[in-house]
Amino acid sequence: MHAVLLTSATHLSYLRPDISIYKRASMLHLNQTLSAFRQALSESMTAQNADAFLATSILLVHHAWTNVDGFLFHQTSVDLGLDP
Repeated sequence: MHAVLLTSATHLSYLRPDISIYKRASMLHLNQTLSAFRQALSESMTAQNADAFLATSILLVHHAWTNVDGFLFHQTSVDLGLDP
């Protein structure tokens, strides 16, 4: 659930950068998502939690690739080989 709220808060922060609560909410939900996901990864994957693993993974990748914080403005081209 926190991954969905992270995506929503990040989108609202993009739409309204003048309202700082959205940025703070996105950071809170990112922290909660990563904490819960890290704990879930330490347990075994089952048929019951496989969908949650996949959905959270997709939302975290989406967040990582959409939250570049001006990365494209500082470079003229994108070299994916530099992505850690």
